[in-house]
Amino acid sequence: MGHAATAANHDLGALADGVDHSLGLGSESVLNVEWLCSPRRGGCKLCKLADLDPAGQVLSIEEIAVFMAHPEKEVHGALAIFLGYAIYRRAIKINLSKFFTITGAALVIVAAGVLSYGVHEFQELGWLPGESAYAWDVTSWLAPDSILASILAGTIGFDTTMSWLQLVIWSAYIAGTLALYLKPAKTTTQILVSK
Repeated sequence: MGHAATAANHDLGALADGVDHSLGLGSESVLNVEWLCSPRRGGCKLCKLADLDPAGQVLSIEEIAVFMAHPEKEVHGALAIFLGYAIYRRAIKINLSKFFTITGAALVIVAAGVLSYGVHEFQELGWLPGESAYAWDVTSWLAPDSILASILAGTIGFDTTMSWLQLVIWSAYIAGTLALYLKPAKTTTQILVSK
């Protein structure tokens, strides 16, 4: 049995143990176990439901019930399988250069947010100055623990009370890194010399 098959069987066993334990705790616990499963497990379960499992193992009744009762938890797995198959069959054509340029730029912005968060932590420790010198303070209309503030903080590094130092470092990181990242690659032209 290959490494992937062994890992999949181990994951399925761990999932089954988690489901069995959670059934005694209530339906909310079962949903939490299902939600915490990785997309790979979701794809594996989709294959098993379609009778495509090479190991021949079947899902327990509880796992199938959870899967069928809450299919939205596995939509990401089904979508990934569909897109992978469609790209493979060339039904969907993606300009990979543009795709990776855009997703790379998005990751640079996320990384700038992580850096800004680190600066904020060092300011709270007193290792960096300017903790109370705010570039903006929007806590009067956006609560720091709100869903919107959490989404913005997790994606672009927005802080409801961002200091000037955080803003400068965040902006400098984005500007510098994107300038280097988006800079056109140097092309070399070969000169043909005839003898």
